[in-house]
Amino acid sequence: MADPFPPLEENCRECGGTGKAKEEPSGRAIIIGPNPCRACRGAKQLPTVAGKAVLEFVRKHMKAGTLR
Repeated sequence: MADPFPPLEENCRECGGTGKAKEEPSGRAIIIGPNPCRACRGAKQLPTVAGKAVLEFVRKHMKAGTLR
């Protein structure tokens, strides 16, 4: 049976799901370090449109105090 829910998150397109910033040449050297990806901030995944809708729903009801 197929999953009735759409995916809520997907691999970050910027880092390919590694969570790390890509190595970029800087002059004659390559900067390599533990810098997290700027897009996902190291989380490796980002919310999909459906995921953003769920987050907004939860935030709205948390703020209103209607989630228990």
